[in-house]
Amino acid sequence: MHRGIFLFAFFVSALLLACKESREQGVSAGENSPPIRVPIAIARVSDEPANFEATGVVRAETAGIIASEVSAAVMAMPVREGDRVRQGDLLARLDSERVQEQLRQSEAVTAEARQAKMAAAAGLDAARAAADLALITRNRYKSLADEDAVSRQDLDHAEARLAETQAGREQAERLLAAATDRIRQAEAALAAARITLSDTEVRAPYDGMVTARFIDAGSLAAPGTPILALEKTGGRRADIFVPESLVQAIRPGEVIQIFIPAASATPFTGSVLAVEPAADPKSRTFVVQVNIPETTNVRSGMFARAVIPAGTAKKLLIPGGALVRQGQLTGVYMVDTNNLARFRLIRPGAIIGERVEVLSGLAGEERFVAAEVLGIADGIRVEAFP
Repeated sequence: MHRGIFLFAFFVSALLLACKESREQGVSAGENSPPIRVPIAIARVSDEPANFEATGVVRAETAGIIASEVSAAVMAMPVREGDRVRQGDLLARLDSERVQEQLRQSEAVTAEARQAKMAAAAGLDAARAAADLALITRNRYKSLADEDAVSRQDLDHAEARLAETQAGREQAERLLAAATDRIRQAEAALAAARITLSDTEVRAPYDGMVTARFIDAGSLAAPGTPILALEKTGGRRADIFVPESLVQAIRPGEVIQIFIPAASATPFTGSVLAVEPAADPKSRTFVVQVNIPETTNVRSGMFARAVIPAGTAKKLLIPGGALVRQGQLTGVYMVDTNNLARFRLIRPGAIIGERVEVLSGLAGEERFVAAEVLGIADGIRVEAFP
C-alpha cells in the first residue's frame, strides 16, 4: 500500500515538473519569437450615463368590465376569450320576456294617464265656463239689487252660485295638475322600461378583444354582475415600477426604451404618458406609464423592462472585441512593460453599444489588446500598430 502511494506521488511530481518546464520553454520561445502586431489601448475610467433597469407589466390603455344592467337569465353568449369585436356587436343576450311585460304595462298606464289628462282638461274647461257665467249672473243681480229690482235673496243665490262654480274650477285645476303629474310619471316609467329592454342586449361599447368571460348561457345575471372583460383596440402601455429616488427625474413625454422579451428581441421606444402621484407604501415605488407602439406581438400581462436614466457614473469600458473567452472564463490580454501579452481574468458587466463594462480585473491606465488577434497567447511578444 505504501509502495502504491509512493508511486502515485512520484508520477504527480513528474507531471507538475513537466508542465512547468513546458510553460517556461513556451514563454522563453514567445519572448524570443518575432512580435505580433496588435491594436493596443489604455483602459481608462470615464463618466458615462448611468441607467437603472426597472421592471413592469404591459397593460391595455383602455380596458373595462362589461356588466349587466338588469336582473335576467343569460340566453346567449356569442363571444369567447380572444374574440375581436366591433363597436355595437352583440356580446350577450338576456331574457327579455319579463322586461317586455313591464314595457306593455307601462304603455297601458301611460295611455290611461293621457286619457285621464284629457278628461281633466275638459272638466276644467267646463268649470271655467260655469264660473264665468256665475260671475256675470252675480254682477247683473247686484246691479238690479242696487235699483231694488230684485230681492236680496236672489242676489245671495247668485253669489252662492258664483262661489260654488269658482270652487269647482279650482278643483278641476287640481285634477288637471294631478293628471299631468301622473302622465309625467307614466312616461318616465315607460322610458325606463324601454331602456331596460335595450339593456337585455349587451353590446360592445368600442372595438376591442374579449380577454375574459365570467358567466355562461343559463346563468342568472343581476345588476352589476360582470359578464366579460374587454380591451380596447389600440396602443398599449407598460406600467413600470420606479424607485422613489429616481421618479423625480422622470417627466411626461420623456422617451424611454422598453424591452418586452416575449414579444421582440429588440427594444421598443415609448414616451412617458404619466407618473402616478402616489407610491406603493410597501415597495416605495411609483408607477410610470409608458406608451408602446401598436403591435400584434405585445399582449397585456407580458413582462416588461425599462431603462431609466439615472445621471452619470464612473465606468471602465473596453471594446467588446477585446474580450477573450476560454471555456467559462472571460478575460483580456494585458500588455506588460516588456510588451508581453498576459492573460488576465475580468468580470464583464453591461454591454453598452460596442463596448463592455469591466466590473473587476482592471484598475485603469493599463494597456491591453483592444481586438481579437489570431495567434496571440499568454507570454507572446506584441507591438502596437503604427
